[in-house]
Amino acid sequence: MKYKPQKIYRWTAIVWLASMVAHFIWSVFQARSQPPTDEIYTQFLSFRTTVFSLTVLPYWIGGLLLALFIEFAIYGRKRVEGCRPPPRRIIHPKSIRDLIGESQDRALRVVP
Repeated sequence: MKYKPQKIYRWTAIVWLASMVAHFIWSVFQARSQPPTDEIYTQFLSFRTTVFSLTVLPYWIGGLLLALFIEFAIYGRKRVEGCRPPPRRIIHPKSIRDLIGESQDRALRVVP
């Protein structure tokens, strides 16, 4: 089976966003179904949004990052079939004797 990791990551993000919005709507309706109190500000949507953002959203973001991390570990990077990475060239540094010899040659050239 051929898979496309970018498509899988996109669908994960879409499902995550839909689930988070559904959880937010459910929490707002649950808070509104409670009996009213003297603190009227708790009934405002802006207050509910702030409470959700500070208490629940960090867990949702952590869950998304964990899901994407696991998917990346499973599917890895997108590779082209039949294409190998270029061979690595090992560059050996010059030996100390070569460096000393070059510096002596330069010194001899400078002296008239």
